[in-house]
Amino acid sequence: MEQKSAVGLISKKSVRKDAQGHPVYFTTCGINLHSSLAVTLEGLPLCLTAVKFWSRKAFKGRKANRKAHRAPIEESLRWLENLRASTELLGPPQRCVHVGDQESDIFDLFGTAQQLGTHFLVRTRGDRLADGGPETVAKAIGQSPRQGLYRIAVWSRKGEESEAVLEIRYRRLRIAPDADPGMVFTDLELRILERLVADKPNAHSRPHTLSHYLIKLARLGGYLACNSDPPPGNETVWRGLTRLVDIQLGVCFGAEFVGN
Repeated sequence: MEQKSAVGLISKKSVRKDAQGHPVYFTTCGINLHSSLAVTLEGLPLCLTAVKFWSRKAFKGRKANRKAHRAPIEESLRWLENLRASTELLGPPQRCVHVGDQESDIFDLFGTAQQLGTHFLVRTRGDRLADGGPETVAKAIGQSPRQGLYRIAVWSRKGEESEAVLEIRYRRLRIAPDADPGMVFTDLELRILERLVADKPNAHSRPHTLSHYLIKLARLGGYLACNSDPPPGNETVWRGLTRLVDIQLGVCFGAEFVGN
């Protein structure tokens, strides 16, 4: 079981008060801790199997990044490092199940767990195609039988009490690492992207996959695709798609009139 928290606080500030009038403090700078805790099937804590500390260089825009489900590449590596360290410490990998939140929903973790011969359980973030499609992960999980039901009392900022109902559903799924680009692009569009947008040697996506061509499309819209860049936004992809449509029309018209 892995969890992230902030420790070694450097600066805190109060921006509001709770319902009882007490100030509520927020961390503005600090050291982050990512720890892995080993527990038995009965929930008995055993020990910490891996711990990683790090500090961010920039704290502005972190709330926007969380809403966009983005995390810096170097921070995503902590999941892989703790997975390897915990598996090495605990012994036989096939007896372990590594549990993580939405930040651990990355293909690199899936591949690392498969290489190590261990198991994992993550809270899904992206609604990908499941078992080869066309069914998505959300739909497949929604059709699975309910494994548990919890009623949790929660309070609002005004101190009002309400009840949240949590359903537990899970199942084993097979997720392809990437989709066929032909599902989105035509053959002509793929040829245009290959001709106009050269491959970058440090590209994170695998060649000839859907994500590979989506990055090419975003680069038509001004995306730089540097190592430290977050994934392209909707506006950038839209600009790239507009340019691609214009170029495709020009190619079609040119072939028609020049051919005659």
